[in-house]
Amino acid sequence: MSCHICCVEPTTGLDSWHALETMTAVRKLADQQLTVMCTIHQPSAAIFALFHSLLLLSAGKVIFFGPAKEASAFFSERVHQFPCTAGSNPADFLLMVAGGKFQDGSDQAADAEELAQAYLASAERADLLSLLTSKEASAGWESAAVQSTPTVVSYHTSTWSQVYFLCRRVIIRNFKDPSTVLSYLARHLVVAVFYGSLYYKSPGGTATSSYTNRLAMIVYALMFVTFSNIQQVALVFENRLIYYRERAAGAYGVIPHFIASFVVSVPTCFLNVLVFSAIMYDMAGLYPSARRFWFFFAVLFACSFTGLFLCHLVANCTSNVNSTLTVLPVFIFPSILVSGFVVVLPDLPIWLRSWAPLVSFMRWGFQALVINEFADNSDLPYGEYFIEDLGFTSPNKETCFHYLLIFCVVFFVAAFLSLKYVNFDRR
Repeated sequence: MSCHICCVEPTTGLDSWHALETMTAVRKLADQQLTVMCTIHQPSAAIFALFHSLLLLSAGKVIFFGPAKEASAFFSERVHQFPCTAGSNPADFLLMVAGGKFQDGSDQAADAEELAQAYLASAERADLLSLLTSKEASAGWESAAVQSTPTVVSYHTSTWSQVYFLCRRVIIRNFKDPSTVLSYLARHLVVAVFYGSLYYKSPGGTATSSYTNRLAMIVYALMFVTFSNIQQVALVFENRLIYYRERAAGAYGVIPHFIASFVVSVPTCFLNVLVFSAIMYDMAGLYPSARRFWFFFAVLFACSFTGLFLCHLVANCTSNVNSTLTVLPVFIFPSILVSGFVVVLPDLPIWLRSWAPLVSFMRWGFQALVINEFADNSDLPYGEYFIEDLGFTSPNKETCFHYLLIFCVVFFVAAFLSLKYVNFDRR
């Protein structure tokens, strides 16, 4: 598939040096077998020399279309005899011809209709038509065949090279402006200290509050790491415009863009969730075991990424930020309501009990952490009874974690498919 780039006055507002740098970059795109169409005003001689072909208009009529380097000779030697000073900027000469003024300052007007008729009758136009006809014949163009042929996009670099450069671009951007990453870390730190202070060294024993406080702390921790990804929605829409433009230019495909979007998020999410888990787990006085802490962290980390993929999925399927923020609660809040905290699973209506908890990723995370904290905990002698009352006797916490990972993978695949097949590019 041939790719086309349209540049409308790309040098406007630039000085001569930056204008040349800009057009040199555009020429490099053209050298990569991209079709670049550009309108430009008063180019310097160096910039004009970068163009392969020139379409020159006068009063809306085509007066020349062909190799840019032959345009001056066309008007000064072959078809016309307009005076062109040797060593002058050919672009200035051509603009004066098209504008009705000769380069020598003569007041004699160059009529646009005469110029257009001269071009139509010229050998240059005949050669151009002959070239186009021969190319069409050799290619064997047939409209039906063209329409039925599937489009195959080829790129000038490998998929992994694209992934590398996209990840590198995101990393450089974050290093140049680390405020966003640092604000996420500060948010997790502040919330962890707040939750830890609220449930500071929660006592054990037989008091009901010892159990209900832990249940609330667990579900609020799951909700926080899930909802903390909502700010990714704005980033999705910000990057979407860039992605549409650069994909259309043949810079990279959907797979590198998708991988780069999440690979860079892994270390950031890992650090944020680790800081949050370590501070809250210790301050709240949860089961003092390294094995159980790392399981606690793993569940929160998986839940955080499940929420991240869900945010990307919904954002990819909606046209604007407001629509995304409207739809997201429809997925998240029902998952919380049937997780076993608001209403214990055995008390759910029969028409919900048989299926709703199974499709709630929050339920599997909540059940895994409840079992992790309450089971075989000598400080909570009634822990097993609470597990039974909540309806969490089976499956065990490891199986619950595996189910949570399944949801994570499903949302990951769905987010990729939505990015690939749902397109809001209106160009």
